[in-house]
Amino acid sequence: MYNIIINASTDKGQKAVKKISKILDKRGAEYKFHFTSYPKHAKEIAYELAESGEKNIIGVGGDGTFHEIINGVQNLSGVNLGFVAYGSGNDFAKAAGLPVNNLKKAFEIILNGKTKKIDYLQFKNGLRCLNAAGMGMDVEVLSKAYAWRRLKGWPNYLWAVIRVLKTFEGYNFTVEFDGEKKTYDCMMMCLSNGIYIGGGMKVSPNSVIDDGKLNLVVIKIVDRKLYKRLLPKFLTGKHIGLFADEYLVENVKITSNAPLKAQLDGEIYPDFEFNCRIVKSGINMFCM
Repeated sequence: MYNIIINASTDKGQKAVKKISKILDKRGAEYKFHFTSYPKHAKEIAYELAESGEKNIIGVGGDGTFHEIINGVQNLSGVNLGFVAYGSGNDFAKAAGLPVNNLKKAFEIILNGKTKKIDYLQFKNGLRCLNAAGMGMDVEVLSKAYAWRRLKGWPNYLWAVIRVLKTFEGYNFTVEFDGEKKTYDCMMMCLSNGIYIGGGMKVSPNSVIDDGKLNLVVIKIVDRKLYKRLLPKFLTGKHIGLFADEYLVENVKITSNAPLKAQLDGEIYPDFEFNCRIVKSGINMFCM
């Protein structure tokens, strides 16, 4: 049985349900749709499915949907998760080499039944993160992007980056990882399992989702006069070693003398305790 969690309240969602039904009926697969109707509903559905013993849970949507599902399932190693990228950003799917906005290819992978073990971030406060977690400028950018949704995906995020940079001042963070302690005046810190944020921006080009490590990327403060020249390098992953430091880590704690907001898989959390570790091979994911 394939349990499919999807938001069918939009035209895109309704069309997806019809396409998925056609694909699965043709293959004679047993499946059931579970429709979300409010924020965090996917988390509740995933929890109930896993607790009732269901083994195959499929999320259809974007990084936010996947984030809810991995936070809903209590015993992640006890289920097989399918991530069908059908949202606006789809950053995790790109890093995982999964099809994006192609339902037929995505479900062919799932129906073939092959899985692989991948990593995830586990926070001390109980939250989990699949793709990337960050503090600093990326939180401000997401806040602005969510408030102005005339564009979708990468163009919306890029517009927000440009707007935020006009008045951005930077942050002071203290970061502790694997026995080291460093203090930075920086633009942002990003802890990445995946490669991309913001619909395809290569914040952590060296990340691998199953290497048992996290990539800590620290974007340093640069002169405003250099923004126009350096922004394309950030967007394409050429910032590492130029105006960004990178560390391979297993445990990370970030503190500041100001209240902290964080983004986990694009979801914003206020007053956040940023203390996490890598869980190696903690998720069984349907793969090619």
